[in-house]
Amino acid sequence: MAKKEIVIFRKQIKLFLLLFLLHFSTISFSQNFWQQIPYPDSTWGLALNVERNDHIFFGNWEEPAGLYKSDPEIINWEYCNSTRVQPFDMAFNNDDILFLACNGYIFKTSDMGNTFDTLHHSINNYVSVEIDDSNGIWIGCWGHILYSNDNGNNWDTLISTSPSEVFNDFAFGINGEVYAVSSHYTAPAGGFYRSMDNGLNWEVTGLNALNAQTVAVNAGGDIFVGCYFDGVFRSTDNGLNWTNVKNGIDATSIIIDDYNRVLSTHKGENWVLKKGVHISEDNGETWDTLPRTGLINKCVETIYLDVNNYLYALSDEYYGHQLFRTNNPIVGLKEINPAHDELHLFPNPNMGVLNIITYSPYHEDYQYKIFCITGILMQSGILAGNRQNTLNVSTLPAGVYMLQLSSNKDQYYTSAIFLKQ
Repeated sequence: MAKKEIVIFRKQIKLFLLLFLLHFSTISFSQNFWQQIPYPDSTWGLALNVERNDHIFFGNWEEPAGLYKSDPEIINWEYCNSTRVQPFDMAFNNDDILFLACNGYIFKTSDMGNTFDTLHHSINNYVSVEIDDSNGIWIGCWGHILYSNDNGNNWDTLISTSPSEVFNDFAFGINGEVYAVSSHYTAPAGGFYRSMDNGLNWEVTGLNALNAQTVAVNAGGDIFVGCYFDGVFRSTDNGLNWTNVKNGIDATSIIIDDYNRVLSTHKGENWVLKKGVHISEDNGETWDTLPRTGLINKCVETIYLDVNNYLYALSDEYYGHQLFRTNNPIVGLKEINPAHDELHLFPNPNMGVLNIITYSPYHEDYQYKIFCITGILMQSGILAGNRQNTLNVSTLPAGVYMLQLSSNKDQYYTSAIFLKQ
């Protein structure tokens, strides 16, 4: 065999072995649907927020109580809250100001947790906080709903009820409606509240005495309410009438993604309905359970979906408090059908310039990510929605990489492996 042929043969063997190792590594790491994110020691988390892509925030109730934050890729928890107060809930406004509803206090931080301002103090607990599109702040507490339209400098009390009634969550309708849900711990009361005039007047329109915990609104204006023990309820007429679309689960947290998929927690005991996260893709008519591999604590209390469609789950009770995240984006993306849509990379191997041929009937832009064999993100950006693109990968070290393309409008992702020489 000629020397040149031997070199080519060795390169082919090297490529085959690297591709095999990458394939084996992908299989090994994709066996679990969830991965556990290490917590600081002695934590009891109730509040979770991943709204800003560069940090995970959670509120700890154990000592030292307060706010923690971490980079989502490199888990390096930092204790932020020198006030040592227990957070129930948190939310960002449009100006990147974080508001915290805590045990006896409302705080805000404009510098991602470095410093805090006290906005309100009471002997009651502030249980929930939500920000509307106009940066209005809605606070739910024991017996009251508070509102501020000036970043918390001044507050109005919009409603006063029994001191034992707790306003657990807020949501906003597509025509400016304000919705709130409550539970009651000393009497069969609480339910669904709505205001059609930005909080000036309120009425209870259903779900009385059902221990309502969470509320969400889809793009069509349908309302979903989660109740402890009694499942998920849906209203298609602004809360006047309700249908129980998922019975028997402890729906303590509900979120609706950009594609109107409804996700709900279930943390209770039920031999038929599994603990974990349940999902409906048809507006609550039918439900499935997300895979639970890697979810060692299936008593999920709170779920949160970040901007990249990674789902976070905060679990509590029987096995301690733990935080989990899906290994891959799980909502709004589906695998391309190879018979219809194709992805071709050439030359492969390449010396620094990669030609990409793909197909989308909408010709929209793509988001691309390049991962190395260990799963580290090496390069990312936007590709024009053309059938053929050229990508400069000259700064990548020699090795095997995976290119992943995702398209928001067409709702799919696809990937292919290439060798950089």
